[in-house]
Amino acid sequence: MELPRSAEEPITRDLVQRVLREDDANLEHLVREVARTHLAGVATVERLLLRVLTHLDFEVDEAQRHWSAITDHQRAISATVGRDVGLRVAMLDYFININRRVQNPKIIEIAIFEETVRSAHTDGLTGLYNRRYFDEILHREVQRCRRYGQPLSVLILDLDDFKQLNDACGHPAGDAALALVGRVLGETTRDVDVACRYGGEEFAVILPETAGSRAHRLDARVRARLAEVAAGLPRPLSYSGGIASFPEDADGPDDLLARADTALYRAKADGKGITYLYFAERRRYVRVPAEAVVRYRKLGEGRPRGRHRRSSARNLSLGGVLFQCAEAMGLGGHLELVLDFADLKDGGGPIRAVVQVRRVEEVDAGRFDVGVAFERLRERDVARIAGALKMPVE
Repeated sequence: MELPRSAEEPITRDLVQRVLREDDANLEHLVREVARTHLAGVATVERLLLRVLTHLDFEVDEAQRHWSAITDHQRAISATVGRDVGLRVAMLDYFININRRVQNPKIIEIAIFEETVRSAHTDGLTGLYNRRYFDEILHREVQRCRRYGQPLSVLILDLDDFKQLNDACGHPAGDAALALVGRVLGETTRDVDVACRYGGEEFAVILPETAGSRAHRLDARVRARLAEVAAGLPRPLSYSGGIASFPEDADGPDDLLARADTALYRAKADGKGITYLYFAERRRYVRVPAEAVVRYRKLGEGRPRGRHRRSSARNLSLGGVLFQCAEAMGLGGHLELVLDFADLKDGGGPIRAVVQVRRVEEVDAGRFDVGVAFERLRERDVARIAGALKMPVE
């Protein structure tokens, strides 16, 4: 597996400098040490080393060809001058005079260069990556996931009522809140995730090899940790979030961000303080309060699990149902739903559907509001619901 850039370079930078100080000419030793530290294949490590030492980014196969050529070139130069020349001398000559990828090189200490790059990629207030770096990595990760057939998710979160916080407590308090969110994201994300300050009070996280339902696990960690550390603030600190996944929701980085934004806007519109998975809607459904008996049971691999449990609906639309129950559902999970509400008196019996869990919110101790979207619903049942709710089928 190819290592994401965010996970590999902080470890590798110091390791490469140490190994080069020990033996600048022993390329095999350098590759072996980095491969052992990262538990990665040689080809991946060669790509990584070229990126750290030259700031040139190659595909794995191309990096392997360049590394082999550099190794041969080092041996040839050493034989010509009658002494071992270092890796960096051979690499520089190769990219200037043979491969010609570098035209105007500048010698600079690696540590100084890396600190300069880090500053260019980092938001000064939160310590997270900035928008420019996020966009760069998102495009790269989408290409990588497309190449290897892996999922990728993006979480966008926006602090709720941030302007009111600034107005009531002053901009220093607002800055402190932003820095606090940055620290929480740094503590709760994985090494392979890329968290950034997206702009203003908005943050974003790239989650490699993560489907949308699993991305909600990160959201749960962030919310729990933020609730802990923000307990002593003068005003409550919450956020609304949106999650979209590649390739399920979008086939490119721009569309992926747009889908996550759409989910975020829905979360804001539905009362804030929640995170939604993106889902496509053909129409904007009107929600109507409805008295209904809801029976549900979970589906696993398309098959029902356990017995139906009884609940009650809070509202209903042509797109889904909001009901209350005594268990926290997993977001993105599927249910078999049986719906029987008082206004449905056409003799057709209860309505049966397969639904997906889109929203879960604890409203009281041990009581949860669960919002589900219809995925499989017979056309005649759509018409029955529309008739009972006195709304047209668009």
